[in-house]
Amino acid sequence: TYVMEFINGIQLTDEFKYARYLSSRKRYNSLKNHMFLCGRWLKHFQQITGIKRGDSASLYGILDRCESRLQLIEKASDPRCPKDIKRKVMTFIQEQLNHISDHDGLLCGRHSDFTPFNILSGDDGITVIDFLGYGIDALPVDLTKLLVYLKDESLSFTCSKKRIETLEECFL
Repeated sequence: TYVMEFINGIQLTDEFKYARYLSSRKRYNSLKNHMFLCGRWLKHFQQITGIKRGDSASLYGILDRCESRLQLIEKASDPRCPKDIKRKVMTFIQEQLNHISDHDGLLCGRHSDFTPFNILSGDDGITVIDFLGYGIDALPVDLTKLLVYLKDESLSFTCSKKRIETLEECFL
């Protein structure tokens, strides 16, 4: 089922211009508040979808996504990446999984694309959209996705690393 209605707001990605050096302090404070609300929303979302235990086999979906992304990286033949990056990374991940094979992990509902591209921000707060990839997965999946987005933002030479770190803290 698709539910369509007008939602007042702008994509949260548009607000990240206020994480740059010399940008508006007032608008940056608004961005910090929206990042805090993202963290609260994610915590609430995970609670209402239910948190339960799952064995290490529940991580296979993450493994599949890693493998497909690594395959794309390898196909790009970027000279900055080793030619056998997929094998190296997958071997490392498998070794880590072997260490936790006897432990249960936490599972909950995941948005699957919880990034500022799917978050609308406005004066009334935030609205999360696009749940087409919803599923049950390891608890840190959505959390990690947004933190990786912030890490990527921090690599921009126009962004203030201190402001990005503060946004991470607000989110967490």
